[in-house]
Amino acid sequence: MASTIITILRRREYLGHTVNFKTTKASYDSKRVIHNDSDAQVVFENTHPAIINQETFNRVQQLRSGKRRKSKSGRVEPFSGLVYCADCKSKLYFSAGACLKENQDYYVCSGFRSKKVKCAHSHYIRVAVLQKLVLNYLAKARQYTQQHEADFVRLVRQDSAEQTQKELRRSEKQLAQWQDRVTELDTIIQRLYEDSVHGKLSDERFVKLSQGYEQEQKDLHVQAEELSQTIAAQEEQTVNVERFLKLIRKYSDVTELTPAMLHELIERIEVHTPDKSSGQRVVKVDIALSYIGVVSRLDFAALDAAEEASADGDSAGRQNLREVLGNLGKPLRFRPC
Repeated sequence: MASTIITILRRREYLGHTVNFKTTKASYDSKRVIHNDSDAQVVFENTHPAIINQETFNRVQQLRSGKRRKSKSGRVEPFSGLVYCADCKSKLYFSAGACLKENQDYYVCSGFRSKKVKCAHSHYIRVAVLQKLVLNYLAKARQYTQQHEADFVRLVRQDSAEQTQKELRRSEKQLAQWQDRVTELDTIIQRLYEDSVHGKLSDERFVKLSQGYEQEQKDLHVQAEELSQTIAAQEEQTVNVERFLKLIRKYSDVTELTPAMLHELIERIEVHTPDKSSGQRVVKVDIALSYIGVVSRLDFAALDAAEEASADGDSAGRQNLREVLGNLGKPLRFRPC
């Protein structure tokens, strides 16, 4: 029964597409069926009426990718498939041993414990602390979108434009460096050939050096092509703040976190390396909201203080509120421990 439901949930035919070459066989007389990867399959789109839309299908696949299994203690991971390390981009493991109390459950970087991925820090954070941070953030975001929707839309679009420009500049700089290196390798290979012709370089040495340079050049061509495609995608990328507003309006009062709410409103959570320079353990947590990503300009603490002053009827407080709404720019930082 469970396998039948899983098969139904991942069938792309319900999107209105025809999917061919899903299976194959080693030979015509073999009875063993081999399931092809999605890359080897051929999809003909919009061949029949769809019964679900692409957005719903993608959301279901995201929910299925984060499986909520019970730990030995019987407790279930609340942020399944959402929490990642900001440094190595690995998932954070949910640790809830039978000897631990519920408020002692924690997340730790899988790359820190892995032999393949080398991460310098465990990125430890307690689940109870992360739940409190996320709940407060979503509640404030809901309140902010209710009271200042126009300002929220403006901040999201402005923040997205700045982040996109930064990524574009970084990618274009890297692409230019690779292209310069490709041109330099052309010159080096030409000189090697001339030295070989004039007898300055043995044939064995020429073959060895030229093969190394040609392989490097080939790799750079592939990387440059992939980066060019990434740049083109970044130039076309736009945030869909209206979709996020449609989602968050469904929750009139955010008082409790549920798996459906988390996977609808949050795309990703990244935990940074703790900063102890101030004498306290301060951890920066980036919460990427669905369709709009990380909005670094939202400073809810400054907004709360300005709204309290404005509510007292103070004209200076109202002016301060307008200034806060017009220029929010502090990153989110939390003291979880």
